[in-house]
Amino acid sequence: MQGRYGQSLILVVLGIFFGGCALHDAPSMAVYSLEPQWNESEGVPADKRRTLVLQVAPVRGAAPLHTTDILYSDHRHSLQSYAYSRWREAPVSAMQTVLETSLGKSGLYRAVLPMSSEAGTDLILESILLECGHIFGESNSSEGVVRVRFHLIDSKRRMVVADKELVVRVAAASNDAPGAAAAINQAAWKLAGELVVWLSFI
Repeated sequence: MQGRYGQSLILVVLGIFFGGCALHDAPSMAVYSLEPQWNESEGVPADKRRTLVLQVAPVRGAAPLHTTDILYSDHRHSLQSYAYSRWREAPVSAMQTVLETSLGKSGLYRAVLPMSSEAGTDLILESILLECGHIFGESNSSEGVVRVRFHLIDSKRRMVVADKELVVRVAAASNDAPGAAAAINQAAWKLAGELVVWLSFI
């Protein structure tokens, strides 16, 4: 009995030791933000500004874009995620902030409101995030890609005024999570700028 007890005790101690080593050796989680960035010099000219109020509907997207995974795809189009890196917010939530902030700072509309606002609105912008990830080519290159489908709706008549799909690709400086996060951020900023330009002609 004493021998069995001693063997069990040794196994427990070894389990704790190796378990502790495993926890110690595990890489820490790196967290990246997808944040709005607007260059004030890109504001809309006075003759393009509208007296209308725009309301931005919640961004929709497929299930993987509702997680904080940083997604990447190889040349075989196999969708995966970086093991020890993640977004601070899910891409659909982060893109909501990017769009609202960029549209608000552009000066294109008299006001830009979230969907939670109870104020009156003239237009509603609906968007579907189709792609937001790190794409690898067949060569040793990769790019951050953001693709969004937009629908501009007349809130009074409940009619679609215009729709457009925008996609921006930015070369990544490195083929890893930091390179992915930086390229995806730049792609999101550029896409927001292209959105403002498109809306200014409607």
